Amino acid sequence: MKVRHIIGWSMLAILCMYWWWAQNSPPPVSVQNDYVPLLTLTDNTTYIYAENGQRASSLHAEYAEHHDNGSGTHFTRPELTHQESADTHYTATAEQGFINDMKDSVELSDDVVVKRYMHDRLVDQLTTNSLIYHPQTSNMITHDPLIFTSQDSRTTATGALWQLNKNSLILKQNIRTHYETTSSQP
Repeated sequence: MKVRHIIGWSMLAILCMYWWWAQNSPPPVSVQNDYVPLLTLTDNTTYIYAENGQRASSLHAEYAEHHDNGSGTHFTRPELTHQESADTHYTATAEQGFINDMKDSVELSDDVVVKRYMHDRLVDQLTTNSLIYHPQTSNMITHDPLIFTSQDSRTTATGALWQLNKNSLILKQNIRTHYETTSSQP
């Protein structure tokens, strides 16, 4: 056989193998990345409303990502503000935050600091590693070790329930308080 016939038959064989492979191979699989956010925001504020329709709180963050796959909204350096009355408000800051899709809780984590102000004066401060805020009940809950500082005392504990609408802080366990004789800010 001549070389050109061998090349021709070889090319025909390669084309037939490609056609057979294309007919019998499975269709390409669509790769979906669940981590790609539906929406990203910078320097944003989210408002959370109570069941009665009034604004319960606001959440400002440097950066936010909302996912449509049921994994909620994630915040970077959030600052939560809860206005309890005309004279009393709370702020909570953290490195990370999360609101579930039901919007019934806000989870703050990494260096959480909660401050209570009365007449724009700092009164109390609570620091912990993680905290969950429930806007409908005006409750903040932590299961982690915490430090609660007021004008003349410093308390450590593990776990707490802070009922903002009642100004009631319930410490759970390992409670230790140190009172100072001199007046100082939290």
